[in-house]
Amino acid sequence: MPSYPLSRISSVNWLIFDVDGVLMDASMSYDLATKYTVENVLRDFGRDIKLDLEILRNLRKRGSFGDDYKLSEALILSFMDDDPIRLIEDFPNGGKVDWFREKV
Repeated sequence: MPSYPLSRISSVNWLIFDVDGVLMDASMSYDLATKYTVENVLRDFGRDIKLDLEILRNLRKRGSFGDDYKLSEALILSFMDDDPIRLIEDFPNGGKVDWFREKV
């Protein structure tokens, strides 16, 4: 993040917060943050994978995760399995992260 002198900041007349995503679509940033989190955690466990964003998005659509922490956990658990793609494909619609906890 850039650093600005206080004198420059004090001359700002307007500050716009885009809290509802109308001005800028930030949805991709959530996907990328989840992708990079999952890849980095798996790398710490010796699994060097490149997570396809479509896998992440499909799992998010099918599941009932509530937040990206649980989605990340589900993805990490699935890629700790010997056949992660099969595990993700078997995941039931509306399922939760507990399903992955029981399978791995």
